[in-house]
Amino acid sequence: KCKIMESKKKPLLLVFETDDSFAKEVRILYKYGDDLRQDILVLTCMKIIDNLCQEIDPEIKFTCYNVLNSGINEGMIHLVEDATTLGTIQAKKGYKPQILHEWYQDILKEKSNLLFFSKIIYLEMKSN
Repeated sequence: KCKIMESKKKPLLLVFETDDSFAKEVRILYKYGDDLRQDILVLTCMKIIDNLCQEIDPEIKFTCYNVLNSGINEGMIHLVEDATTLGTIQAKKGYKPQILHEWYQDILKEKSNLLFFSKIIYLEMKSN
């Protein structure tokens, strides 16, 4: 399961088994040649934004990955399972500055549509 990834810096995917029968395996990306301090700074900002969003709407949730800077231009990144990455969003919607705003607006539309339809279904069931 461990392998060298195809991206530019060729990070190493490490997969660890746990002794907990209910836990999934732990997937870590070891990177060399990237300054992970920048990742740590951005993730700290994202965690602050997440806390602010939680106060507004508890359903808004950012799952930030953990980063361990283990030396000059090297470190490990804990991979988040079932996450939508910026690369995935850009591949679908293009590479433009407002891409995250547009993507989030799409999510809000889907959420409000689901809420709208669930209210209709509830009212129909209540009237029968």
